[in-house]
Amino acid sequence: PLKGDLQFKNVSLQYRNDLPNVLHNVSFQISNGETVGIVGRTGSGKSSLIVSLFRIVDQPLMSGSIILDGIDLSQIGLQTARRTLAIIPQTPLLLSPGSIGHNIDPFKKHSIDELQNCMNKVGLNSDLINMEASELSAGQQQLLALARLLLFDYAPKVIIMDEPTANIDSQTDSQIQKVISEEFSGITMLTIAHRLNTVIGCDTMIVMDAGHVKEMGQPSELLDREDGRLSKMINSLGKD
Repeated sequence: PLKGDLQFKNVSLQYRNDLPNVLHNVSFQISNGETVGIVGRTGSGKSSLIVSLFRIVDQPLMSGSIILDGIDLSQIGLQTARRTLAIIPQTPLLLSPGSIGHNIDPFKKHSIDELQNCMNKVGLNSDLINMEASELSAGQQQLLALARLLLFDYAPKVIIMDEPTANIDSQTDSQIQKVISEEFSGITMLTIAHRLNTVIGCDTMIVMDAGHVKEMGQPSELLDREDGRLSKMINSLGKD
């Protein structure tokens, strides 16, 4: 794929044959470069969207297809499909024992200057490049994962943020959002949200419930629906 036009077409998914579906005929279309916030209560199917996109479940989709730039991802090799995607998970993978530099560039493909440049971009002190990564705070670990993404040998077409700000403070959250807007402009971005303010500025919002897409549209449009699900989620936070 050359761009990031993404389509879920009647996608149904289950984790095992003896379990109920976790996604039910999910359909939506996202244009290249669009930022999309995915919200919903626990168990609504947010993470299952990512599971289906990365083909983490052994068995194929129950029905439907996931299409990137007109290519059905189930019809190409798993490694090829995943090279078009990138993810920053809620809990970043750390190689321990291992320094910050080793965790950012475990295969030693880049120079020290390149590593330190990436660290500076995401707000990590580049002088700490030899410090053990396990000593970093939760927020700093998220910044490390972001620095690792900056060093990818290939440009991903779709980046998924899987609740990366759930366990960090608002200042680090702002730093992450700043780096994303500056370094990944024009790349399709899906963000599973823990904090609504993290994604309320996205181009599009998807509201999930029980494995179904219940609402999709621009945030302003969804908030104009007084009885809409996004409006109720926002109102439940209180007036302040």
